[in-house]
Amino acid sequence: SVVRKVIGPLAGYRKRAMKNLALIYPDMAEAERRRIADGVLDNMGRTLIENYSWRELGERLQGAPVHGAGLPHIAEAKTAGRPVLFVTGHFSNHEVPRQVLTAMGYEIGGLYRPMKNKLVNEHYARTMTEMSGPVFAQGRRGTAGFARHLKSGGMGTLLFDVAVPEGVLVDFLGHEAMTATSAADIALRMDALVVSYFAL
Repeated sequence: SVVRKVIGPLAGYRKRAMKNLALIYPDMAEAERRRIADGVLDNMGRTLIENYSWRELGERLQGAPVHGAGLPHIAEAKTAGRPVLFVTGHFSNHEVPRQVLTAMGYEIGGLYRPMKNKLVNEHYARTMTEMSGPVFAQGRRGTAGFARHLKSGGMGTLLFDVAVPEGVLVDFLGHEAMTATSAADIALRMDALVVSYFAL
């Protein structure tokens, strides 16, 4: 994979993955850390291609098993016009659940971190919007738009597994980590149903 062999190492992603693995698993052999880090970069490249080829991905996802205790509650919230906030992290392909739920008849917006390259970001945002619903760039204006979308009874996804300077310190695998409280803040303010999801 180009991401594993070229882009990931040049961008420092492999180094970051190796460093984080050493932080959590100090006794893990370096060769094993490298194997896992390379797998992460492979998955990153795969996810990028899948999301840009979302129509083809959607065809492959037809008939994918969907299960979880939250499903009936999502249906109830939609009928009642209650906001639904899906929370997840950068685990597997984080867009797959959004696409599967869209195929089930739900429109799901999202709050995302804009990419530095404006042309790439424009294409990225357009792709996500076409896939499932409106997306909003992080920041005051985007967050306000995301909040309005939810307040109107909409559904939205929030990825909150990244370090944020305005977060709070929580214990994460034995280390303090700056963690966003936005999911809880929004849910409490809007009486939104919170559902965690992820894809395998």
